[in-house]
Amino acid sequence: MKFSKIENPSEINTLKSGCYAFYLSSSCKSLMTRKIGGRPSETYSKNNIQRQLMIFILSRPFGKIRGTGFERYSSSLYYGLKKANLNVIHVSEITFIGKLGNHSIKAYHSLLGLILFDIFIYIEYLIRIKTSRQLASRNYIIHITEPLQGIFTPIFSRFLTKNIVITIHDIAPLYQTKSASLMDRLWNIAFVFSLRVSLSNASQLIAVSTQTRNDIMNQFGIPSEKITTIFSGIDEKFRPSVDLSKKFHRELRIVGCVGSLIPRKRFDKAIRMFDILRRIYKGSLKLVICGEGPLKQSLESLISELGLSDMVELLSHVPEEEMVDLYNNIDVLMYTSEYEGFGYPILEAQLCGVPVIVYRDSKIPEEVKRCCIEVEDDYHAAEVINKLLTQSTYYENVSKESINYASNFRWDKIIDEVIKDIKDLNAHADFK
Repeated sequence: MKFSKIENPSEINTLKSGCYAFYLSSSCKSLMTRKIGGRPSETYSKNNIQRQLMIFILSRPFGKIRGTGFERYSSSLYYGLKKANLNVIHVSEITFIGKLGNHSIKAYHSLLGLILFDIFIYIEYLIRIKTSRQLASRNYIIHITEPLQGIFTPIFSRFLTKNIVITIHDIAPLYQTKSASLMDRLWNIAFVFSLRVSLSNASQLIAVSTQTRNDIMNQFGIPSEKITTIFSGIDEKFRPSVDLSKKFHRELRIVGCVGSLIPRKRFDKAIRMFDILRRIYKGSLKLVICGEGPLKQSLESLISELGLSDMVELLSHVPEEEMVDLYNNIDVLMYTSEYEGFGYPILEAQLCGVPVIVYRDSKIPEEVKRCCIEVEDDYHAAEVINKLLTQSTYYENVSKESINYASNFRWDKIIDEVIKDIKDLNAHADFK
């Protein structure tokens, strides 16, 4: 499906009787056509034409440092819709706080960041929309892509538009069995409250996996017709950059972990598994954990306690553009998370030809973990990784199968489904 640029009604001087205004694409015959009547000589007036559709993406600003799955989803969705020539604006483009967030990563993951980028930015957004004649004269769909922003849906519905799409990534706080800090517990409470508000006020919901869709239906009683399952996508930059045969014969073999250093990710299991692996693998080994979070100090203590300080490295603040190199430099990804609504690192690693290990007791979408190797416990994980690192044919077969399967999750395929969902909503839109 090809979308052309939205035509600006202000550039039209005269519209003859029987003509139509197309707002997204003339190739979509049933999409957004509005007949404009009148005599052949009638002069164009803004009041005679359906106001131009605009899509607002509401999420935290896009930082230069690799963000959470929420942030990467928001960024990829925004640029994908831009590439499709839709009239899309991110909240950071029209707010001072948003522009600040794009350049201030230190304040981003903090209490100050929570206040600025999850609360005040949307107050500023609302004020700017209501006071701007150019923006207030448009029809818009608001697409909220992160959890806390959903708390503003009653205000947006009351003062801006009832056409609100919300992407639900997961309901992780309901499955989290322990919390690292008071801030973590407060976040979980705010998340669940915001989610309930979002579900009540959204026109349409997008779930990034069938597991998330089922969770929403089972936990909150949301009817299935209100939810569309559209898998998240993975950026095309994730691809192999190292020949598999050369990679297999490297002297130092690296096991990698990627994710926030929080209890749900269970990186302590990865460290304990590595302690077992180093005793059975006859070669040089290293464990690299890429992420940041409140458990960093406790993980460092565990590493020291097990005598692994020279073999385990904790990486933080890794720029997004360096993640491809990181995946291509590791031999196996150990994904220890107990719950994921999607699981971006799994597919990112697989697209780079890296086999992925997950625990059988993990609650991870079946679509995402289909080509992962599932293990029962830490000892089983160590045995499987040892087999991958010592049997080249087995390693190459798993790598190639992983690449082929993960290729189904490219963003160019996902964007078409998101656009279709927007079209369906717009066909029944209730613009103010």
